[in-house]
Amino acid sequence: MLLCALLILAPLLQEDVQEEELAGCRRCDYRGVTDCKDHGKELLAMEQEVLFCSEAVQCETCGGSLLVPCKRCDGGPETKQRESRLAAIRKWQQRDKPVDVHLKRSLLHLEIPQFQLIFDVPELRNGKKKIRGHEFAHLLARDLNQLFELFCQDFGCELKDFRGPERMWFWGRAEDHRSVMTRFLFSTSAGDFKMLGKNPVFSVHTHDSAFQGSVDAIHSLGLHNAAHLLLSNLDVEMWVGDRRGGWFDAGVAHAYEEALLGSSTNYCIDEATMTPNYENGRWELALAKRLKKEEQAFIPAMLPQQTGTLTEEQHAMAWSVVDWIRHQHPEILRPMLNGFQKGRSTRDLFRDTLSLEIYQVEQLWRDWVAAEYPKRAKQKKSRKRR
Repeated sequence: MLLCALLILAPLLQEDVQEEELAGCRRCDYRGVTDCKDHGKELLAMEQEVLFCSEAVQCETCGGSLLVPCKRCDGGPETKQRESRLAAIRKWQQRDKPVDVHLKRSLLHLEIPQFQLIFDVPELRNGKKKIRGHEFAHLLARDLNQLFELFCQDFGCELKDFRGPERMWFWGRAEDHRSVMTRFLFSTSAGDFKMLGKNPVFSVHTHDSAFQGSVDAIHSLGLHNAAHLLLSNLDVEMWVGDRRGGWFDAGVAHAYEEALLGSSTNYCIDEATMTPNYENGRWELALAKRLKKEEQAFIPAMLPQQTGTLTEEQHAMAWSVVDWIRHQHPEILRPMLNGFQKGRSTRDLFRDTLSLEIYQVEQLWRDWVAAEYPKRAKQKKSRKRR
């Protein structure tokens, strides 16, 4: 009986020994694998920051795992990691791709924890130079990861608290944008457009007259709208911009665009006759001067507005109030969002969260702006000079 047991266990024991012996070698830094050199050092680093990239998985050398077996040894501690990665990639490739099916071609897909990007843009204009769409998509993904981390830090949430992934689609051709708009967003709009709440998605033609294929324009637009998508998908699938929370919806989107880029140049204004550009997107000094000059209350006039009916200046004011909350009372951001999701008023929410009336909120906000914004504007000017 003992002999039979040993014969049965022998292969398993041998496998355990082999696994223990897979320690790599000096050539692979005892990893058992080496980084795939077909991606280039800079691009490899960007590929390592995302979950999946449809261009990377086409690599014949590594299959998108970004790792290749060491030629000098039988493997090491990262050998199984490579195998697991390849298995995950195969599963990802088998997922449904309705947009690809609709357009009858393979598109560039890039996925990070909370965002699924389609970037069908060959190249963008970066000053006098040009940048490949694939490379820019990775740069945008890097900042979206940073935005998501900051958003979760402020709102006290994590990945599981969102109702689903945010989808962002970028098109180099107007006809593709119009086609997916009609099919998936149920709109005939030719401009950038987002569907918020359930299954949120944003789509834009990157080379229309407003953006002209500019890296800066598409970069800021992407971050601004990413914040809108996140806000509409946290806890409840609902856009609060038309549920008494227009100033909050606008302010949050401006806040995270400004937090990452130092300015905010995107506005969600209904029927705008020209591109808004209040104070070139740098609002600290302008608002500090405006509030010091005018004694009238500004917050009450914003409260009944939907996101799209706020004026340019009110967008800046909304950003500033959210900015004050983020820095002074971040613990109330999520309760306020949840309150707007239930249709509650701003006045009631400030009473519940801070035990303050609107006139008290206005004064505290004004005092903070007067103390902070001149210093912040000076710091930004100093950084720009360097």
